[in-house]
Amino acid sequence: IPGISSTIATKIASKYPTLKSLLDAYGNCDELEVKYDLLADIVVSETEKQTRHIGKVVSKRVYEFLLGD
Repeated sequence: IPGISSTIATKIASKYPTLKSLLDAYGNCDELEVKYDLLADIVVSETEKQTRHIGKVVSKRVYEFLLGD
């Protein structure tokens, strides 16, 4: 997926180990905005001072790449 690093992909896979589990999670969302933000809160890195999440932009990019709605 363009713009998705291997680190982010690994973090997504740790929460959704199969493509089917990720697609099922999208299927369980009722609203488009919820689908867009499904991955936004996954932690990518954590330090003493900062916690970095996937974020809304990347989360939406993954959804649009996979489902193109």
